Amino acid sequence: MNSQQRKSELSLPRVLAGVGILAAVFLMARTVDIGLNASWPERARATWAFAIVFLALVGVALVATGIGVKTSRQLAAGTPQDEVRTGHVLTAGQFFAVYAATLLTVVFAAIWLENNYRIEGVRSIIGLTGILFLLASLKQPWWLFFTFRRLGWFAAIENERAMQLVLGCLGLGMVVLAVLNKLT
Repeated sequence: MNSQQRKSELSLPRVLAGVGILAAVFLMARTVDIGLNASWPERARATWAFAIVFLALVGVALVATGIGVKTSRQLAAGTPQDEVRTGHVLTAGQFFAVYAATLLTVVFAAIWLENNYRIEGVRSIIGLTGILFLLASLKQPWWLFFTFRRLGWFAAIENERAMQLVLGCLGLGMVVLAVLNKLT
């Protein structure tokens, strides 16, 4: 991608909205830090925590797409031809929606498991993430696999089968760790 294409993908309103949301997230987190919501009912505090995490993800997504770090054009350009033929091309909106939904689902499922079944939160997060990796390794659903495929160092793995193998091994290892509770 050349500098002219990157400039055409910059969006000042999107960046400003993202920064504004992240500033609100900071203030919301600060209210927790200083104990202003300590007297709130548990459900209200949980909703507040959900809002902080959700808004942080939205803010980061807006800034990232606003400065051209992760855009629909970049995702489409990096999509192998076999994925294009099958119609499995993620837009930036879909990418961030799946990414945010995955994180929120794992975190809040872990909170629920800890509150209702006394399963340690870290153990739940590792086990649930392992299950998601296993599902993604099977390409079920396809959008989960193709979202993981574009994250961090996973994006460097060009061979689709190798990516499935890496996800499967990581997922299995995480599930085993969670079940055996050998996390520390």
